[in-house]
Amino acid sequence: MKNFLLTFLLCIILTVLFTVACSTEKGSEVHDLAGEENIAEKQTEDLTEKITESLKEESTEELTEKNTESLKEESTEGRQEGIAENRSENGNKDPVKAPLKPEAVADFNTEQLIKAVFPDWKGYTDDTLAMNSMFSFTGYRDQGELYIRISDTLKSFRMYVNGDLIDVDEVTPGTLWKLDISQIAKNGKNTVQVSNIEPSDAKEAVTVYIPYPVVIAGTPEEEGIRSEALELISDIISTDIEYGFSSAQLSIIRNGKLIYENAWGRTNSYLPDGTPCTDSAPVTTDTLYDLASVTKMYAVNYAIQKLVTDGLLELDAKITDFLGEAFVTETMQVLTDAKGEKKDPGSIIDIETIKEWKSDITIRDLLRHQGGFPADPRYCAPKLYRDDLEEGQDYPVNPLFAGNGADVKTKQSTIEMICKT
Repeated sequence: MKNFLLTFLLCIILTVLFTVACSTEKGSEVHDLAGEENIAEKQTEDLTEKITESLKEESTEELTEKNTESLKEESTEGRQEGIAENRSENGNKDPVKAPLKPEAVADFNTEQLIKAVFPDWKGYTDDTLAMNSMFSFTGYRDQGELYIRISDTLKSFRMYVNGDLIDVDEVTPGTLWKLDISQIAKNGKNTVQVSNIEPSDAKEAVTVYIPYPVVIAGTPEEEGIRSEALELISDIISTDIEYGFSSAQLSIIRNGKLIYENAWGRTNSYLPDGTPCTDSAPVTTDTLYDLASVTKMYAVNYAIQKLVTDGLLELDAKITDFLGEAFVTETMQVLTDAKGEKKDPGSIIDIETIKEWKSDITIRDLLRHQGGFPADPRYCAPKLYRDDLEEGQDYPVNPLFAGNGADVKTKQSTIEMICKT
């Protein structure tokens, strides 16, 4: 088409020029020759311009088609490279070649896990919104797992984690399924998507349980921290220890990885008279410190501020609203002090009076240290330890001992002992 138009344009130009030349030779022009030439030139220019524009449009269309195909190829290559780069940045060196597949596991305690039920996990939003099929959670690269349970009426569904399709063909009802997502997890926001649920009107078809992240081993280098910076920190703390500071521990956790830990000083740096204790055991990264009420400032206060800000907690709410009536009815009379010594009979308060007081205690009262609880109930100590124990005597048993394990059982037992206090 392009060659045809160029040939046509050339013929027109030659014809016009030939006509003008013939008119000049014969001298039989009725009109002024200059005017003829001007008209011919004008017509030629107009026609040339139209044909040129036509050629430009056709050329543009051809170029657009070629560029479109080229861009498609580049886009596909770029998208694949982008996926690879993104996974590399998140610690996943190679793209997952085959879809991840869950495996059946024995029953697992999911009470303490984040829970999302599909479809419409959000509940109150319109069911056409994409957010009802997507749930975001905080995670870190190189770790993470999901637990999946489906209803008996579910026929099929599709599941994605961070955009990667999960193979759920073998997932069946009546069993808990575990999905290892450490290959595709990334630092920060992660997303699980459940869609194409059949039948479409199914309720609570797919339940996904998401454990909270844990701390795993790592190195400073993989998190972009230079060894020189850590050496400088160690030098500063060592200097403080040399000039009188008793001891210190330091752990650095970044993106869910423990990348540095160290300890300085001794467990008992000074004798009662203030002189240095040089034969005390050195502090290690496993040495435990009694933080006592420091935890109130950095855990309890922040948690309560968050709950109050979100409208989930009232400061004047009663403790019985959370622990139930057992907080009052299970109260026991403790007749010994923190050392196991019998209390002065005059200081012992009638049990019914104590129960009446406890029934009115509020969150605000506890924050003001006005709850009336003993200063140190020692729920974690099986016995009431003391320094003045005579030889041959055993430490008194702690009637409020709840356990000292970091597990659900100890947590529940501690709540029960708080109710008895």
